[in-house]
Amino acid sequence: MGILKFFFIIILIVILMVLLMGATVVARIVHAVRKAFQTGNEQQSSSHGGYSSRNRHETYGDEEKVIDKRTPQEANRKIFADNEGEYVDFEESKEP
Repeated sequence: MGILKFFFIIILIVILMVLLMGATVVARIVHAVRKAFQTGNEQQSSSHGGYSSRNRHETYGDEEKVIDKRTPQEANRKIFADNEGEYVDFEESKEP
């Protein structure tokens, strides 16, 4: 009876290990598919004039390069509204 319990536990452990490895494989496949669709969506948005067509990140070895494809007018436009102001008046505090 003790030997049967031992074999049952061993078989149960093996089944659990196989299920865990199968779940890991499925998770990696799902991750790869999601990444492929995400890359496809970025390429699609760049072909339709989306944000990713303006700034393209490319990695070469350890270096990352950003290629800005905006027009000079678009790159030099003012970011802040006229009522927001870009500068703050500075006053030095006189604490002892």
